[in-house]
Amino acid sequence: MKLISFILIFFLSILSFAVVEKANSEEGIMRFEYRVINRSNKTENINFYFTLPRNNERQEVFLVYPEPGFKKIMRDKYGNKIVIYEEKNMLPGEVRTHGWMAHVKMHAVVYRKNDKKQMLSKEEKNLYLMDKENYRINDPVIINIKNNIIKKDDTN
Repeated sequence: MKLISFILIFFLSILSFAVVEKANSEEGIMRFEYRVINRSNKTENINFYFTLPRNNERQEVFLVYPEPGFKKIMRDKYGNKIVIYEEKNMLPGEVRTHGWMAHVKMHAVVYRKNDKKQMLSKEEKNLYLMDKENYRINDPVIINIKNNIIKKDDTN
């Protein structure tokens, strides 16, 4: 719940900026993988859900391919496409994975308010630029994308 609140506050704060400036970009194939684990002590059927990427200020999505085997794809009230997988007869401790591949173009963006560049505070950098449960900010793939889309003279 904390993560959802954090993401909501972050995106709502972005809406208050007047100008969004796209800088450099990097195009390629991205892969997302989601692992589900049966953490119970008995065999269970488990449903799990994840969203497919879509266009926004930071990325253009040209093609998305969800891994086969999903039960259905639905759209939520915000327009996100949600993929639903139903895993049957998962043994205790068993791990299964599903995901998607997408052709995307990611952009470095600069948010400006009153024509002034907005900089992250030290606390914001520590919050946004650290490893999380679902991704590793220092992964070589992420570092490579960052290096290709961030201008060399941009220190933020």
